[in-house]
Amino acid sequence: MPSVDGAPPIDLVATARLTAEADDALSIQAAGKLRLLAEQREALQEQARQILLQIEQSRELHRVPCAFRKIPGHAYHLYRRSDGGTFFSMIAAAEWNAAAGQSSFRFSGSYRLEADQTWGVSRRPRK
Repeated sequence: MPSVDGAPPIDLVATARLTAEADDALSIQAAGKLRLLAEQREALQEQARQILLQIEQSRELHRVPCAFRKIPGHAYHLYRRSDGGTFFSMIAAAEWNAAAGQSSFRFSGSYRLEADQTWGVSRRPRK
């Protein structure tokens, strides 16, 4: 049945189908974008956890006793005494073990002091 103004008739079923298809496409698009945001949020949370962990480890290492001024860019070697106490030395594990009478200290790792005052791992002890 032609419309009064001469325009083709509106197919209500086809219009409803097109509207439903558009709604489905928009829902899929929104779900995809929300999924991407959730993944990005999880990645950012993991990065935040890593930053906090690094800062806490750096704080702990700054509290380790040493008998010298620590300079950014240099590696320092962490040792543990038999009583559980720790200290930093400028002497590497291979050199330390070669020195007479120093075997009561256990090497716990080498750390590099960075310019931003964080500590990076230079070397871990062998297990």
